[in-house]
Amino acid sequence: MIVRYSFGFLICSLLFLSPRIAACAPPFVLPSFQVEEAAWSSTHIVVVSEGEALDGVVKVLEVWKGKMKKGIEIEVPGLKSYSNVGLRTVHSFGNAKPTGTVLDGKRIILFLKKDKNVWKGTRDQRFGGIGLSSAWVQNGHVHTLVQIQRSGSQRFHKGQKEVNFREDVFALTKIQRKLDQAAKQKNPKLKIKALKEVSRSSSRVAVTIAIKHISELKAPKNKEILLELLSDPNLKSVAALRAGYALEKLIKKEAYPIVFKALQNEHKYWKELDPKTVKPGGDGIHDKVNKLQYLMEIVSRSNDLSYIPEFEAIKKLAFEIKPFKYHKNIIKYTVESAIRRMKKANETKKK
Repeated sequence: MIVRYSFGFLICSLLFLSPRIAACAPPFVLPSFQVEEAAWSSTHIVVVSEGEALDGVVKVLEVWKGKMKKGIEIEVPGLKSYSNVGLRTVHSFGNAKPTGTVLDGKRIILFLKKDKNVWKGTRDQRFGGIGLSSAWVQNGHVHTLVQIQRSGSQRFHKGQKEVNFREDVFALTKIQRKLDQAAKQKNPKLKIKALKEVSRSSSRVAVTIAIKHISELKAPKNKEILLELLSDPNLKSVAALRAGYALEKLIKKEAYPIVFKALQNEHKYWKELDPKTVKPGGDGIHDKVNKLQYLMEIVSRSNDLSYIPEFEAIKKLAFEIKPFKYHKNIIKYTVESAIRRMKKANETKKK
């Protein structure tokens, strides 16, 4: 079922579709745990254990990010509310039924920062605070808060194995360090090399910042790198979106034919794809579909009606090949929304 939100809302919601990094939590727009947001904004990531009292005083078991001694006790006031058993009850995904599991707090992964000498979660208190800055481990799996319904409450749901979650968090912190080093790099060649490497990563936050740095380089080097990124068939969707927007900002209308060429290359990829080798919803499919959408979004901003046949051909293909099985309606909506806006803009211009 396609929810009829605006085209912009749809694009924004899909920014959370990072298949590897966000594997522990589905891509919700409603306030829900997002590992990348939590990890990126934190100064410290620690694994802690609550006492029987669940009073917010925790013992540090492991340190994944930041400087902190193992074995010390710290106070995290936001955790006090979880002395309520109801708030620690795990629910089945997609409905309100409890699974029977109650999280004991013996192993919690916290994403922290200090505010006026008080340890807090990285998320604003209005949107869940420490709840959306923590992953509770039980029976080898992480459990994170998810809000499914707009008027519903946030509930814990079972996610991936802790070992995989740990790998994802460490991958994010590694990318963050690499980006920080790139920003400080004085050697122009090494700086560019590092920024291009980060631009091809799986982190949407890192990609966004890296491409911003690239666009701020001296001309014509900035344009050359953006062109290089857009011509890369393996470039991730968010990188394509950011590179396209950055190019549009730099060279205005001249950017649209370049982005359109990238769109044509993506279309060609799908047309030449052997359906037998790619399963619907398989690895990388989400991101490739997102890339198509993002490129169409940028091209549609030109309001050039000559691009419409390509859009229509992509929509037609989405209903013809099996890898699009779970995405055909969203592609249809993307295409039709873009065409409506382009036609409306042209009609308004004539008046």
